[in-house]
Amino acid sequence: MDFQSLKLDGFRFEADDGIELEEQTNEDIAIIGIALKLPLAETVEQFWANLCAGRDAVRPLPPERKKDADRYFSFLGRHPDLIPYGEAAYVEDLDKFDYPFFKLSPKEASLMDPNQRVFLQTAWHALEDAGYGGNALEGSRTGVYLGYGSDADYKQMIHAVEPDSLSLAVAGNVRPIIASRLSYLLNLRGPNMVVDTTCSSSLVAVHLACGAIRGGECEIALAGGIQLHLLPVREAEVGIESSTARARTFDDAADGTGTGEGAAVIVLKSVAKAKEDRDTVYAVIRSSAVNADGRSGGLTAPNAEAQEEVIADAWERAGIDPRTIGYVEAHGTGTKLGDPIEIDGLARAFRRYTDRKQFCGVGALKSSIGHLDNTAGIAGLIKAALSLSYRKLPPTLHVDRPNRNIPFADSPVYIVDRLTDWHAGEEKRRCGVSSFGISGTNCHVILEEAEENGRAYAAGENGAQMTTNAADAFASRPRLFVLSAKSESALRELIERYDNFVRMHPTVSLDDLCFTASAGRGHYEYRVAAVVGSTAELAGMLEKASANAVSDVMRDHGLASSGWAASEAVAPNGSAHGSISPAAIEDALDRFLASGKQDESSLARLAQAYAQGANLDWEKLYRRERRGRIRLPLYPFDPHRCWLNIPSASAGAQDARDGMFHKQAWEGEVLSGASGDDRRPAHALLLKDDRGLSDSLAALYRQTGTRVTEVKFGSAFEHVGPELYTVGERVTDYAALIQALVGGGIDTIVHVGAFSGGSAAADAACAARDRLARGLRSVFLLIKGLAAAGWASPLELVVLTDRANGVTEEQGAVHPEHAALIGFCKAAIWEYPWLTVRCIDADPGSDAELTVCVWQELRSKAEEFAIAYRDGRRYAQRLVPLPQVRGRQIGPRITKEGVYLITGGMGGIGLHVAKQIASLSAGGVNLALLSRTARDPRSPDEPEAGGRLSSRKALQAVLELETLGARVDFVQADVSDERQLGEAIRMLRARHGRIAGIVHAAGVSEGNRIGDLDAAMLERVLAPKLQGTLLLDRLTAQDEPDFFVLFSSAITLIGGVGSGPYAAANAYLDGYAAMRARSGKRTLSIGWPSWLDTGLSEGADIDEKKELLAVLTARQGREAFGRALELPERHIVVGRVNHQSELFALGNRLPFRLSGYDAQADAVNQGASGAAAGESNKMKPASRGSGPATYAEIEAAVTEAWRRVLGYDELDVGANFFDIGGDSISIAKVHAHLEPTFPGRLAISDLFTYPTIAKLSGYLADAMQRMAGSGNKTQSVSAAAESQFEYAIMDLFEQLEQGGLAVDDAVSRYYALEVANG
Repeated sequence: MDFQSLKLDGFRFEADDGIELEEQTNEDIAIIGIALKLPLAETVEQFWANLCAGRDAVRPLPPERKKDADRYFSFLGRHPDLIPYGEAAYVEDLDKFDYPFFKLSPKEASLMDPNQRVFLQTAWHALEDAGYGGNALEGSRTGVYLGYGSDADYKQMIHAVEPDSLSLAVAGNVRPIIASRLSYLLNLRGPNMVVDTTCSSSLVAVHLACGAIRGGECEIALAGGIQLHLLPVREAEVGIESSTARARTFDDAADGTGTGEGAAVIVLKSVAKAKEDRDTVYAVIRSSAVNADGRSGGLTAPNAEAQEEVIADAWERAGIDPRTIGYVEAHGTGTKLGDPIEIDGLARAFRRYTDRKQFCGVGALKSSIGHLDNTAGIAGLIKAALSLSYRKLPPTLHVDRPNRNIPFADSPVYIVDRLTDWHAGEEKRRCGVSSFGISGTNCHVILEEAEENGRAYAAGENGAQMTTNAADAFASRPRLFVLSAKSESALRELIERYDNFVRMHPTVSLDDLCFTASAGRGHYEYRVAAVVGSTAELAGMLEKASANAVSDVMRDHGLASSGWAASEAVAPNGSAHGSISPAAIEDALDRFLASGKQDESSLARLAQAYAQGANLDWEKLYRRERRGRIRLPLYPFDPHRCWLNIPSASAGAQDARDGMFHKQAWEGEVLSGASGDDRRPAHALLLKDDRGLSDSLAALYRQTGTRVTEVKFGSAFEHVGPELYTVGERVTDYAALIQALVGGGIDTIVHVGAFSGGSAAADAACAARDRLARGLRSVFLLIKGLAAAGWASPLELVVLTDRANGVTEEQGAVHPEHAALIGFCKAAIWEYPWLTVRCIDADPGSDAELTVCVWQELRSKAEEFAIAYRDGRRYAQRLVPLPQVRGRQIGPRITKEGVYLITGGMGGIGLHVAKQIASLSAGGVNLALLSRTARDPRSPDEPEAGGRLSSRKALQAVLELETLGARVDFVQADVSDERQLGEAIRMLRARHGRIAGIVHAAGVSEGNRIGDLDAAMLERVLAPKLQGTLLLDRLTAQDEPDFFVLFSSAITLIGGVGSGPYAAANAYLDGYAAMRARSGKRTLSIGWPSWLDTGLSEGADIDEKKELLAVLTARQGREAFGRALELPERHIVVGRVNHQSELFALGNRLPFRLSGYDAQADAVNQGASGAAAGESNKMKPASRGSGPATYAEIEAAVTEAWRRVLGYDELDVGANFFDIGGDSISIAKVHAHLEPTFPGRLAISDLFTYPTIAKLSGYLADAMQRMAGSGNKTQSVSAAAESQFEYAIMDLFEQLEQGGLAVDDAVSRYYALEVANG
């Protein structure tokens, strides 16, 4: 009888559907399901995409996780900023868990080890991916094998935080229960065990699971691994850590392994049974083998012979020709010892069978996601299985030069360092996976590609399921499609996932899809069902359902007009109001089957019954079909927060160091070490003011022997007379000036131009323009000219400003244009290492008093970046913590009267601020979101991307605002355009009565190095902050807003390369707030740090090691804004000081100082108060014989420090540090390397002044000679001095040849050198 043509009740029985069942041995095991939670990958698709893209998953600890860890350490009395969190490949959301889904209480879930929680959800997803979700395996002989061995960190946390809860926490923190809990929940009756062989645990778990299936102990097995670092603190190292936190496997520079974490689970079944059940198969496990190192070079050292044996054993068990192995996923730790041994063992195994060379690829997942410890082996196995499924080999990362200790050219293997197509040979594609434990337990697994002769058997090229006949997807006969979840939010997400899936896989078998969604999933309270005739019809219905709220679909408890049958919730007994009786359900099912599965009305009755809570007999419904289980979207667990309720530190333990808020305070400080002859420049350039101050300074310089050249402001460049020039406001004027001065030996520039004008101007606007022209714009053109001329000699720029800051209440005016100038200068010092800057901010006072104050500051060797004088008193600026502000309610009340205007309102930060304002209102609030491209995201005409946010994000934000009761206006206007802004404000005033409050968050983040910056870019960045602020203030004056908040940036504290315009613009806001507040108007500028993936930081990869302040989450930012409104301050800085930032290594090179924090602040302040303390320290001699003595030894020490920091094998002693990849952070590391060798002899600033190996070595040799004293000059120091004299002469001639020095000056310097050197 031909069963393939047999028809029963008019329905074709699909016996084989053309599948040829190849002979497979009972030893072969199929991988039929995979789920994972790995770094930067929550799904198999994300993981594979990351591998193919060569994405490096190593990063700092995610902010939300760091917040939890910080809170715990704070509770223990440890300061979070002092905790050494390391970089690693981290996963997200360890605190999220769907406890209602697993029928757990919030308390029990919060006391459960996150390793248990994450494994539970990952294992559940693996079963769903295999098509055996819900209760499909209840009572079956299914085994669970888990590689796990983490320390009991969470139990220790419970013991510290909630010791009374330990008895409740036992089950959630006992290691073996992490595997047995799954068996308990699903009533699985197969073996259940936790395996701990350290690094090889999870691959050994796979080996044991395969053996159990082959031995008949279980029919299906889950094998997995989990490793989470709940408190990722590196208190000590064990010797195998990578210096870069990354495993550079097989690279010549590899020096250790990186750290990672995650969970991964696979579902296994014999190949014969998988074929019979028509399961989707990723890959086939042909064999596996396990052995031990025995006695090796050390207890934890690998053994090449043992690795050779375990690999050869696996080949023999598989019965394959090793020459058919096309790829090996190596253990690949990236250690100096491990990599060569592993390749040696692999090569030995191959040479037993073949002498072929470089025919087998080798790679290592650890280069992408670090070493996952117990999870490492199964993660590598999944990578290999996906490579077989997709027929591609992903790259191994960080291989710049192959390890010279591994003879790859003569080896059977080659490194796969780029994405490669895996071409098939005569045999099936095969590969091996190795995992070697530090315990000495080794494991190797052989994989083979799955067959592809069935429509639901093997995964296709793109990971989707194949269909033998594309027409199946569109064949018109009724099918029942069902979805369910345990919450409305989960059901909504599940519908969206299926919508995306069907659109991406339009030819997927609809029959298999419906079968898997019903027989392969659990069925829960929130349900939808539909009768569909084709994949296209299903796609249309899913699209409509995805676009509407689930509650709308569920509102009709019958068959909705959309074609959906739905139920909002099902009672505990499985019934809903008006539900169909069991007899009626059975009758509808019988009628449908009797019709040859063509009776659509009967199937619609079943759909309605299902939606109302009925449990359908899926086996009966599909009994006459041989449907395949295919990969479908997985259940979207609701992310409920489950974490210990860690109390905040007691009020008595809270101090200023823990604060989120800071301010810039001006503290009176006496100038120490001012002797009148500390600084004596050889040649000073003075840019003049029109008050006479520069004339007085020029005279004083000349009296002390300093040559002076003066520059007046005029209409154009002109050489007026001896050492006197004029400049206009063009780039060419300053370029001509610099060219005229090149070779003149200028070592100091004093810019007094900002002290000009303003007082006699016709109006305030003209005065402000004058201050910008002779201040910020003049300094911009000056530095640009110096950069264009290739200036490289050490140069000090002193900038004088007139009341840029609100230092005292008695000072009168504040000029924010001068604050912008100071902010601009903070960028210049990082862009041009030869340039040092000091800013002196003074009030006019009496001419004599002003001259004395400025003159003593010019002569002092104090290293403060900014100093102020008011009424003759000296002030230094300090960043100080604000006291705790909880409970202070002095800020404005948010009401529904008027409208609150937010510029930049459609940006990421603007929308978050709007949400915070809305949440502060008791009865709804009117919000106006103003931006240059503002559109209502609710409009059907809104494009997919508008402004900075995608329309979907913007829409979600606006809907949240409306949920909070806010009424939102979208206003399109350029805040720096008076006409546009005026029209917008008049419209809002007409609509709402008054502008009740203003948040000015608009800004442009462009920038460039000053030498490459053009005037147009400078103005573009300044416009929204300068003109925009002025216009907002003037045009809303009649409204008398309750608050005027300006969004500034913490960059005004420190500057940065390319930040000149942005730092200037934000510093202007700080000055404007100080100015406006003096008139009694509530004004506040907020200096924000980076917001995580929000605003200007959206999509940016922030390196927190280079951040002064810790990155804020959006929630932290919103809360900080709300609290800031309550403060009486005019300017605050938000964010916790990141004391672990590498910036603090720069010491007094930083343009700010801390006060009132802790010991770290003292380190930053060191050397800030003048020459007395700093110089005595700096010149402290080392003990005799304790360091290099000859010039050659000094140069060797300096070279070694450079080499270690920059990574060069060879260095040119004349190369400039900053031209060969160095920056301000790395030069601080050089200083750290040199300090033990030359204790107290080098300041950070010396490394900027002498930026080549030769110059720095010469400086050190000269310093040693001076310290030794004329009576104790040793021969070595004399030799060093002679070498330094020769170097100085060569440098002199080089400057002369390049035109950097006039002949007369060269001769004078030569004579001076001769005199100095005898």
